[in-house]
Amino acid sequence: MADSKDYVEWIKRAKSNLILGKNTKIDEDYLWNYIYYEDLCFDLQQAVEKSLKALLILNNIEVPYSHSISQLIDLLISNLINVPEEIYDAVILTPFAVRAKYPGDWIRVNHQEYLELSGITQKVYDWAENIINNS
Repeated sequence: MADSKDYVEWIKRAKSNLILGKNTKIDEDYLWNYIYYEDLCFDLQQAVEKSLKALLILNNIEVPYSHSISQLIDLLISNLINVPEEIYDAVILTPFAVRAKYPGDWIRVNHQEYLELSGITQKVYDWAENIINNS
């Protein structure tokens, strides 16, 4: 069993969610007729959350039981971790941790919004992975 305090394992899990959230390799008609963008955004949110938590663990900062992207960013900042301005864009993904998972409480996402959220997620993951690889 992987150690929950292992930042390498957290960044690997973030990569897994990133791949799942960006998995558009299946037949396009099937994908967009049967898979909700909101479900893909859940995985994008998870990729951001796990990337940030990997950085917290790397820096020996206690990881909260929270899905709040802004809370995780604030923790990094309060511990003197330099967070680039573009990483703040990821806070928009926080509601996908819970609200988008269930019918009736959806956050509707169109194709363009999905692409923007996917790009934001990729930036956060790349930033976190770069820090981890250089540590």
